[in-house]
Amino acid sequence: SLDMFILDPGSPEDEEAARYGYLRHNLIDFGSSLGSAAVRPHGPRHGQENELDLSVIGKRFLGLGFYRKPWQTESDTVYPAEAGYFTSKNFDPGDWKPNIPNPAFDNVTVRDGYWGAKLVMSFTDPQLFAAIEAGQYSNPEAARYILRALQERRDLTGRHWFAEVSPLDDPRIEGGSLVFDDLWIRYFGGLAQYRWEFDWDAPDPDLEAEGESTVQSIAIPRPEGAVTVDEDDPEDALARLRVWKVQEDGDRAPRPATFRLQWNGNAWQLVGVRY
Repeated sequence: SLDMFILDPGSPEDEEAARYGYLRHNLIDFGSSLGSAAVRPHGPRHGQENELDLSVIGKRFLGLGFYRKPWQTESDTVYPAEAGYFTSKNFDPGDWKPNIPNPAFDNVTVRDGYWGAKLVMSFTDPQLFAAIEAGQYSNPEAARYILRALQERRDLTGRHWFAEVSPLDDPRIEGGSLVFDDLWIRYFGGLAQYRWEFDWDAPDPDLEAEGESTVQSIAIPRPEGAVTVDEDDPEDALARLRVWKVQEDGDRAPRPATFRLQWNGNAWQLVGVRY
């Protein structure tokens, strides 16, 4: 990145006078973006391994050459010269590697991936098309090639990370129910099906419930009568509602979305979410 201070046209010209303007933030050096590796196209190994990937080198050494990764079986790839090698083939969003090891990728969590996938999936097809048009490719085939790869990699990214957690976005309380948007359904379609567990220690006895829902709404159990909260234990005031998205194979997502709820004496309030 490069920051430049841009003088306003009305700023005094006298160097001794106070001058004013604004700061422009520039992104530069896209020479290795998409299918380009600056002076040559990317190869199939790009995104699969680091330049010096000791873990893979060790496996190949111990495997006497029999250990091979999918990209190694790819034949000479045909691609438009203006685009370079940029494809969704063998693209694994959960195991993508930069050429040079980067702690941001080494330490990524499923929550990081989920956050990033929401940003990636927010790019619509018309927006991607507009971005490609702004690139002014001289070869229409290259433009179509890049657009298709961007669409496919976007969707693979969403499918991967939305399967790691319950992709339940924009939660809110409506009429005593927890209501949410299902990002999987928004982008990929499918059925609404969820499994949930509710637990609250404050009532005596504990208030516990579980069930399934086929709508993007879950009726939250209500306490009967007054509830006494232990002032020495703030967690006692909060109930926990865990919701799993049921995936296409019928299994629930490995991680739930956990909603923390507080009872104000008359209704539930949503006070926290953890994916």
